[in-house]
Amino acid sequence: MQTEISERLVELLRETGLHSSDFIDQILGTSTAQRTYHGADGKDALLGIMQSLLMLCGSEEAAVDWLFHSVSYQQINGNYPYLALENGDFWSLTVLQDWLQIIVRYCASCPDLIAEIFQN
Repeated sequence: MQTEISERLVELLRETGLHSSDFIDQILGTSTAQRTYHGADGKDALLGIMQSLLMLCGSEEAAVDWLFHSVSYQQINGNYPYLALENGDFWSLTVLQDWLQIIVRYCASCPDLIAEIFQN
């Protein structure tokens, strides 16, 4: 299973994010907008989120799709995961990153839950 962040994944993330604001470019530091996401620390947090999603979802496409279109997350939370990042700040990134790291750490304990949330 792939767990390294590739340039292809970053480009897929940017392309998918085009339908909303330029928050992906702001996080990655390629936008001229204000630094809501704390520069390099925000970029590292986003890449950490994507690394966890790669492990949980199984592919680059599935990881990006989960971030932007997770029905299971949306049914519980009322919004898609990316909206917390788009409308948030550096701390929104770190909260999602921390939550996903906990899920990755204990994913062997609840494979059905992981499949339901991240692989459907």
